[in-house]
Amino acid sequence: MEYPQEIERDMKTFYASRSAKDRRRYAAIEAAKPGHGGIEYVARLPGCDVKTIRQGRRDMKQPPELPPGKVRKKESIATVPGIRFTKRYVATGYAKHLGLVRATQ
Repeated sequence: MEYPQEIERDMKTFYASRSAKDRRRYAAIEAAKPGHGGIEYVARLPGCDVKTIRQGRRDMKQPPELPPGKVRKKESIATVPGIRFTKRYVATGYAKHLGLVRATQ
């Protein structure tokens, strides 16, 4: 089984935009779809080694342990005594409108 050229191009682009760990995992998932010969086929698309895909399969069997509680930490980028502004809040421009955040270059 082979994907259409447009799909192959999108797979290559997506693969190239990921971190090394995410590339391994993505390649492992894609290699499982075609069945027999999938590892070799998917390895050929972005030019990765079949060992990379095998490592990705091992990575997928042992997902990373997440810390208890929040998975994502909010980053504050501006502070006023007693108030924290997140990137999302500042992106609305409201904090800038109030003069609480200076524009950065």
